[in-house]
Amino acid sequence: MKTKILIFASLTGLLLSCKKEAQQSVITATDTVTVPTQNLSIDQVKSWYNSKATASLHTQSTQQVFSLSKLSPEWSKAQSFSNKQGNYWLMHFGGQPALQNVKQGYRKVAFLRDSSGQIQARILEIVPDVLYIQRKQKAETKDFTGRVFIYDEDYHLLGGKIYSQGKQIGRIKPQIQGAAPAKLQTQMVQVSVDCQWYDSNYIDSEGVATIYSENICTYSVYDDSFYPDMTGGGGGGTSGDPLGGGGGGGGNASSAPAVSNLPGEDHPKVSPSQYMNCFGSVPNNNATMQVTVYVQEPFPGTSFNYGSNSVGHTAISLTKSSGGTSVTQTLGFYPDATGKDKMNAPGKLVDNSGLKYNVSISYKVDAVQFANLVNYLNSSLPTYDITELNCTGYVYNACQYAGITLPNPYTTVGLPYPDGTQAQAMTPAGLGNSIQNMEGQPNVNTSGGNIPASHGPCNNQTP
Repeated sequence: MKTKILIFASLTGLLLSCKKEAQQSVITATDTVTVPTQNLSIDQVKSWYNSKATASLHTQSTQQVFSLSKLSPEWSKAQSFSNKQGNYWLMHFGGQPALQNVKQGYRKVAFLRDSSGQIQARILEIVPDVLYIQRKQKAETKDFTGRVFIYDEDYHLLGGKIYSQGKQIGRIKPQIQGAAPAKLQTQMVQVSVDCQWYDSNYIDSEGVATIYSENICTYSVYDDSFYPDMTGGGGGGTSGDPLGGGGGGGGNASSAPAVSNLPGEDHPKVSPSQYMNCFGSVPNNNATMQVTVYVQEPFPGTSFNYGSNSVGHTAISLTKSSGGTSVTQTLGFYPDATGKDKMNAPGKLVDNSGLKYNVSISYKVDAVQFANLVNYLNSSLPTYDITELNCTGYVYNACQYAGITLPNPYTTVGLPYPDGTQAQAMTPAGLGNSIQNMEGQPNVNTSGGNIPASHGPCNNQTP
C-alpha cells in the first residue's frame, strides 16, 4: 500500500508542476517496479468485504457520511477484468453524480489487489461527456469520452482519468492548496507532455460537493496500475466493458441526462413564406431596412455553454420601414423534435416575439442584402444539429449569405480530441460573449430586454 501511495504522490507532484499554465516537459523513468501476477477470486473478495463491512459497522460514527457496508453488492453481476496484478472485480453500484448541475453518469465499485497483495476497494464515479452520452445513449470503453473519478473505500478522492474517444487525455487530482511537487517515480519513459490545469467541482453520488483539478494533456499515459485497468478483457457479468453499461443500468439510455430545453422551443413552427410575405406591404420608395441579431446567453456575461438559461438561443430579426409603415419579423431556428431526437432533427422556424435576450447587434442593410436574407429564410430548412448547425449557426449563415459578418460565434465544446485539438461550434455563448466585448459601439446593445413582437403571418401579400 505504501508503494502505491508513493507512486500516486509522485504522479500528483508531476502534474502540479504544470498548474495554471501550459508547459513542455519530458518524463524519464527513474524507478522500475516489478509486480507479481496474482489471481483474485470472487470468494476472496466476498470474504474480504464481509470482514471489512463488519469492522466498518462497529467503528462508524454520527459524523461518518459513507460506509463500505452500504454497498450491498450484487455478487452475481460481478465481472472479472485483467490487470497487471492478475485481475480485479467490477460491479455496478447505485447512485448518480451531478456535473454542471445535471444528473449524469453512474457509479461502479472495483475490488483489486495492491502491490503488496492486499485487497482494496475503489469506487468509480463514471461521468460521460454530455454530448457523447446524449448522442449514443450508452457508454462504451472503446470510444468513451468523459471523466472517471476514483475514490478509496472511505470515499476520499484519490484522482481520476479523463478520456476522449477511448484514449486517456488527462488526469484528475484532489484540489490541495500549497502542495509541493514530489519527485517523479513512474515507469513512463520519454513521454512529451503539454498540459494545462483547470479547477472544477461536481456533486458525487452521495450528494457531496467534490472540489478537484483536472489536467488536460496531449500525451499517452502509461498505466501504473494504481487504478483499475480500464482496458483489460472481461469475463462473467453482462457486458465485459469496464466503462460501459450493464450491471443495473449504468451507461444505458436511462443514465443519459435529458437533452437541454431550448428557450422558446415549445412555440409552434411557422411558415417562413407567410412571414416574409408581409414585407411586400411596405413601399420600396425611400425604404430603410435593418437586421438585428438577438442572443439569450446561457450564463450571461460569460462564454459558458450552459447556465441559468439552459444552452441559450440566437434569433434573427428583419425590419423594413417606409413612411408610416413598418414591419418587423423575428425568427429562430429549432429542431422539429423532442427528447434525445433534438440532437439531430429536421429544422423548423419559430416566432421569437417576446423572448428574453441579453445582447443584440444591428446592421443597416441595402435592398439587395435584405432580399438575400428574405430568400435565405424562405429556402428549404436544413437539418438541425446541436453542434454542427444550431440556432446560432443558422443565423450566422443567413447573415453571411447577405454579406453580413457577425462577431466570432465559436466556443469550445466537449473534451479535446486525443491529438489535443479542441472541438468548436457556433453557440449562443460564443456569439453573445463576442457581442458583449463590443459594448459601447453604436449598433450594440448589452442591456438586454425582450424581443419586440413580430408582425405575424401574411397570407395574401407578395414581396
